[in-house]
Amino acid sequence: MCNSPHNTNDLIIYHPDLRIGGAEKQIVLLIKGLLNKGYRIVLVLNWVVGPYLDELPKNSNLEIVNLEKKNYIALLFKLYILFRKNRPATIYTFLVGQNVIGLAIGKVANVRKIVWGNRVSEFSRGEFGVKGELAFFFERIGCRFVDRVISNSQEGHNDKRMRGVQVKNKSVICNGVDVERYKEDKELRKSFRDYYQIDSKDVAFGIICRIVTWKGVTDYIVAASMLAQEYHHAKFFCAGDGDETLIAEYKDVAKKLGVKIVWLGERQDVEKILNGLDLITVASSQGEGFSNIIGESMAVGKAIVATDVGDNAKILHSIGTIVDKNNPIAIYDAWKEHMNNRDLLFHKSSEARKKVLREYSIQSMVDLTEKAIF
Repeated sequence: MCNSPHNTNDLIIYHPDLRIGGAEKQIVLLIKGLLNKGYRIVLVLNWVVGPYLDELPKNSNLEIVNLEKKNYIALLFKLYILFRKNRPATIYTFLVGQNVIGLAIGKVANVRKIVWGNRVSEFSRGEFGVKGELAFFFERIGCRFVDRVISNSQEGHNDKRMRGVQVKNKSVICNGVDVERYKEDKELRKSFRDYYQIDSKDVAFGIICRIVTWKGVTDYIVAASMLAQEYHHAKFFCAGDGDETLIAEYKDVAKKLGVKIVWLGERQDVEKILNGLDLITVASSQGEGFSNIIGESMAVGKAIVATDVGDNAKILHSIGTIVDKNNPIAIYDAWKEHMNNRDLLFHKSSEARKKVLREYSIQSMVDLTEKAIF
């Protein structure tokens, strides 16, 4: 339990915003857990926007600061004033850009401790353009001055080391899964399937992700077009928001391939979607650390097919099916195996949830993070 003076904040978390995303979800869960332990927290955002804001509790120990990012000079000045005011606090940042900025301003402000968060694994060089490469360069230079780096996956940790990010203190702390929200619910399943007219003979496949190129949505569409030709009882869904131009391109690809995909867009009821579907696919080609949707799907007891990216294979182990990345035929083959043996859709559900409860609880994530950052 935190015993800091009433006027001293213990932790400052710096992140761009709280739009839909894996890091954003974990930030909210961590804040809730630490507030329950009595810590005083300042959440600093470039813009106070995003649906996860509604999930943060109204608590006198939580302050949300909007930097109202208009230009970098104003942003850096506001950060300096905030960090200087809270020098005894730990600064915890989550993305490469924020890591570099947080370190630079934190050192100038002479804060007590600086912790970097790492939520991804390997990305292709140039994925984020010149700005991204500069951020990675300064990350390699600045890492020696950081007190600790926390990765949410072993592959993410390994990738940082390969990129030259060498730090004395490092931790791998897996994401926490909200097992009270993500669990088998027959009423949610019935509601979803009734709405989308999915009958008992149908098998509903889904991909749930932020719509960016490396999430493998094209591979999902191609695999769906192949399976649909053989199995008329296969139904396909895609949930998630992103670049509108890219989404339009994906819809056009599906139309040209003659496969019907229900595009659900951004949804706040992922637990309902998971209950309604039968098999979840993670088709990413890079970037994944600990995939939230895999943990949540396991908690609901869903069959999972995932590419061998990040810690997917480690998390799923014998519970799901791992396939090669950038290979829609491999996805199709795994789906076909499930269609031909429908027992595969259900027989590992209890085992999957037990693993989540045992290894990926929110409490474990919060306790390990508390130990690492304070």
